[in-house]
Amino acid sequence: MQYHHEKAITEVMVLDILKQQLPEAKALQKKLAKGEMLNDFDLQHLEYLLHYAHEALPHIQLHKEFEPISRKIIQLYKQVVNSALQAELNAHANNMSRIQAKVIKGGMLGQDID
Repeated sequence: MQYHHEKAITEVMVLDILKQQLPEAKALQKKLAKGEMLNDFDLQHLEYLLHYAHEALPHIQLHKEFEPISRKIIQLYKQVVNSALQAELNAHANNMSRIQAKVIKGGMLGQDID
């Protein structure tokens, strides 16, 4: 009886992931693919998605029939997190380049700072 209860809970988690979580993660992925950065709301939502996956995956992975779904979840979330990190790094690099250009243009290099 315990196995059937566990499997029923797992099936509900899988349905939630397939119907809601994965489409939401794909929406974040599309935003990042367009070169946009995630805003604070997006980042909080991504954190929620990762937390839910962290809680659900151990249950899902107990059932071999859900193995392709667990791989898909892990792969997609890894892509989203890596893309979000790359977008942040690119934004910071661009800011540094602008600051360097302003410093060079202003003739501030080589001057002593008091």
